[in-house]
Amino acid sequence: INTSNVTQLGPVWKYVLDQKGSWEITPIVVDGVMYLQDMQGTAIALDPETGKEQWRFATGQRGKMRAVSYWLGDATHAPRIIMGVNDRIYALDAATGRPAVGFGGDRGYVNIRDGFALPDQRYAISSPPTVYKNLVIIGPTTQEFGAHGPPGDPRAYDVVTGRLVWRFHTVPRPGERNAGSWGDGWKDRAGPSAWGAISVDEETGLVFVPTGNPADSFVGVDRPGNNLYANSVIALDAAT
Repeated sequence: INTSNVTQLGPVWKYVLDQKGSWEITPIVVDGVMYLQDMQGTAIALDPETGKEQWRFATGQRGKMRAVSYWLGDATHAPRIIMGVNDRIYALDAATGRPAVGFGGDRGYVNIRDGFALPDQRYAISSPPTVYKNLVIIGPTTQEFGAHGPPGDPRAYDVVTGRLVWRFHTVPRPGERNAGSWGDGWKDRAGPSAWGAISVDEETGLVFVPTGNPADSFVGVDRPGNNLYANSVIALDAAT
């Protein structure tokens, strides 16, 4: 595409979405299929050559989502689309769009609030889950205002069963590395949020987690110290 032929460009196909809210979603293409989701919590598979819909799966959830992820599968399980919607992780059969059997038990999804947050507190997934081998790694978006609330701990789930495999405390507990960097303000501290995109170096097995502001974002008198691991990039062993 250059200045001599740009005027010849025209639409080949379009797919109209039931869209409410800002568009922040990047489609992915794997093995000749385009996968995306809309802001209404619906996963969609399209033919990227024609725009023809191959399947769709509606969760009934809303939230700020940026992309779906893809798991290649293994010897006994077919490839899966991994989708974060609001406070849930869904695993879908990549060929059919139906919920993957066995993921999250009978519900067909994992709720990241389970054991972590109260129903009325902000807690959601806003960036695509990161897939490493048989793990789905996510970080939650949490409140910026108010010192006390749900933790911003990134964690990993088994991509087949949805079982929680590991969790990292973004506010270190007593006895953990860098504990004490919040003074006594570590107790029941909200966040720091890990809402951004998490990346993995597959050769070294390291996962890199960016974190946001400490809560409360503007009043820090109750959190003296360096406030680790807020406003950081954290390198973790992706397996553990």
